[in-house]
Amino acid sequence: MEQKNVSQNTYQARMSRFEQSLTATHESYLKVQFGISRELIRLHRGLPKVFQKDGNEVFFKTCIRLSEHQQQMQKLEELRLQLLSQGTHENSIGIRLETLPPKPVSPEKPLDGKPTFPESTKISTSQIPDVKKNAPSILKSVIPSTKPLPLPRLAGHGKTVSIPRIENSVEAESLQNSGEQKTIREFPKKSRPTRFRYRFESFSFQLLQKWSEQASERSISRFRNVLAFSLYRIFRLRRKVVEANLNWAMPELSPARRRRIAKGCYQWGAEFAMDVLRMRSWQGKLDEKVNFQNLELLEEALKEKRGVLMIGAHFGNWEPLCPALTEKGFSTAMYVGAQTNPLTDLLQNQTRRQWKIETIEKGSDATMRIWDALKQNRVVGMLVDQDERKKGVFVDFFGQASSSNTGAAAFHLMQQSPVLLFASPYIRNRIEFRFERVHFQKTGNQEDDLKKLTQKMLAGLEKMIRRHPEQYFWMHKRWRTRPQDDSSSPY
Repeated sequence: MEQKNVSQNTYQARMSRFEQSLTATHESYLKVQFGISRELIRLHRGLPKVFQKDGNEVFFKTCIRLSEHQQQMQKLEELRLQLLSQGTHENSIGIRLETLPPKPVSPEKPLDGKPTFPESTKISTSQIPDVKKNAPSILKSVIPSTKPLPLPRLAGHGKTVSIPRIENSVEAESLQNSGEQKTIREFPKKSRPTRFRYRFESFSFQLLQKWSEQASERSISRFRNVLAFSLYRIFRLRRKVVEANLNWAMPELSPARRRRIAKGCYQWGAEFAMDVLRMRSWQGKLDEKVNFQNLELLEEALKEKRGVLMIGAHFGNWEPLCPALTEKGFSTAMYVGAQTNPLTDLLQNQTRRQWKIETIEKGSDATMRIWDALKQNRVVGMLVDQDERKKGVFVDFFGQASSSNTGAAAFHLMQQSPVLLFASPYIRNRIEFRFERVHFQKTGNQEDDLKKLTQKMLAGLEKMIRRHPEQYFWMHKRWRTRPQDDSSSPY
């Protein structure tokens, strides 16, 4: 019974100076880690800000700040080690404090009464000794290289001393985006739920995939026509969006012509869907399915040793481009966005990996992965024709202001990587790839250059789409985001 009373008073008692210093030092150590995370996020996700100054200068200064943070973190780690190396201590009520590796706190028995520390006893990063001075002599063999030092625990108890939760929203966002959510419980990683609908769609996808690989061309043609008719006439899937987009983008055409384009859009969509299902069986046979018109433009661009940005739109069939280039000996990577259904997204990425294609998904590390691919003189394919919400810049696309992705233009201005536009329409039962080199002269104004280059790329893609408008993805709400001074909307 006495032991229980002592255990209850343990966490309510006032902490000794040693305990306060040790815990506050660990808190400062976490703050420096937050600083490193913030700098990495600014480097990965702040490309528009980078272009306000010289790109190389900003990159160099960011590396210097990261180096300073790393040195501060090493000093804090040495200071924590000095405190921990003092061995066992006793607080004012006689309970021993040992520096043993803590056991994980059980979620069924949370630690009540988290200790709070006076502001005067906290150690800030400004109180850290100058990094240029020699540090106290400490055995390097006991300094952990990858894992932080263990927190102390009270002798006779299996719970660790709790650290106050940091409520700063900037630090929380930095930690969440830096990948630390697996070790810090305050920022758990959000997982995409696997719904029954996703499972049903994945099962249907695999069933149709196996059937399409064994079916004859005549059976596939019949199924394609039935699918297009059902989506257009019966289910009317996104038909209002298609008609609104055509009215908004091509008002000069007659209503009958726009209806024919809308109907052809569904026929193209059915053909594209069947080809995606069968792509797994095309390995080693892509020369029979695709045709390259001017592949020499790509070969000349790769001679510059800066990589190539292969820019396209949701037009024709873009999926076989990287696999066909890989079979011809080119090293490729694809910048892709995650689909709504994570199961079908996984199946499609598995098909892409059959050709040893690197898939770069949207995220905090996508910028550096694209940068590394260009440094290795690889071909990076990306589609830039969809609505970018508030993250994009407004440029002209089919005569209307459109929020557009500036990532490709940003990489060209920083890396001077050649930009090739590609079209992939269906021509006589084959996919025909045509390339067009985009030449751009810098003006010195980074913000204007970013917008002008994005406009030039979209103007080239629009020219390609107008040759075969029925093969464009009109189901997407391309003009959903409008400028602040424009209240009009096609939807």
